[in-house]
Amino acid sequence: MILSDLVEHLRTSKDTMGLKDLHDIHQEIKRAIFIIELETTSVLSIYQQLNQLHDDVMKRALLLAEQDITKGSRPKKLCWVQFGSGARGEQTIKTDQDHGLLYQLSDEDSAACIPYVLSLSKLGTTYLHKVGYPYCSGNVMAINERWSKDAHSWLDDMTAYMKKCEPDDITYLLIATDLKGLYGEKEWVREIKDSLFSSFQTSPFLLKRLHQHLKNPKIAIGLFGNLLVEQYGEHSGKFNVKNGFYIPMVNAIKFLAITQGITSSTTLDRLNALKETDMIPSSHLKDIFEASLYFRLRASLTENRDEKDYLNLATLSKEEKQLLHVRLKQAKTFLHQLLRRQD
Repeated sequence: MILSDLVEHLRTSKDTMGLKDLHDIHQEIKRAIFIIELETTSVLSIYQQLNQLHDDVMKRALLLAEQDITKGSRPKKLCWVQFGSGARGEQTIKTDQDHGLLYQLSDEDSAACIPYVLSLSKLGTTYLHKVGYPYCSGNVMAINERWSKDAHSWLDDMTAYMKKCEPDDITYLLIATDLKGLYGEKEWVREIKDSLFSSFQTSPFLLKRLHQHLKNPKIAIGLFGNLLVEQYGEHSGKFNVKNGFYIPMVNAIKFLAITQGITSSTTLDRLNALKETDMIPSSHLKDIFEASLYFRLRASLTENRDEKDYLNLATLSKEEKQLLHVRLKQAKTFLHQLLRRQD
């Protein structure tokens, strides 16, 4: 079964069991295909294919969930939204749930619509799990009231976080900046995101706190160019490519985008928009980020889900090891320059 056949099957799947079978099958097919393509195809092209497949599976699961709702009335505006790597188009082969539900209520229809959105939050999350997407360990899901609200109330919450700027508030705001519509009134979500970013520009203190957030996690390369691998536990000796390379780059580029009012969700779109400004201190920034995507995908090709963020350096070719060292050094220099310039 080739990928195009899978897409057609999942779009017509009538239940979660059939959808899960397709999800599991295409996980293995994608893994086999991407092991080969990673050597010959643009990593950006692979991510595009991969994330389109994830989106298609998730949207089908949400459609099945909505068809099974028996309570209440659908709000006039409703959208299942993505956060995290899903919103950024940067999911690897194995990915979990990272989402919310935004809707618009009036005083007249609130009582009738609340049962509907509560049912969709619960069924949607459950169906995604049944299909093969694990629950989010950080509880960034539509069943969490923080991420499932009337849009006006949700924006009010974000404004409150901007005023307090406690560590958790900063975390919530950084999650929110990746907001992207997945299923429902997606164009409406862009308006919500525009409102969110407009509020960012009114708080210099918030921007300072976001800047401080860049200090961790750090690029995992030592003073003498040695890669900083895990010292203890089940991942001992392996390189955490997510926290030691990918996440620091994502957060840094996200911060620059916020300072410029750039509302794009994907990191690459943010980079392209930043080219029009003087906010990029490194001409290698796109190459550095693409390398973080490459090695993150490389790590995710393992059959063990628990190992998906950890790179076994012994499996890398000489050329890959050299590339990883060069890009990590460049990434560390970039972060250092960014932190100094913003002080």
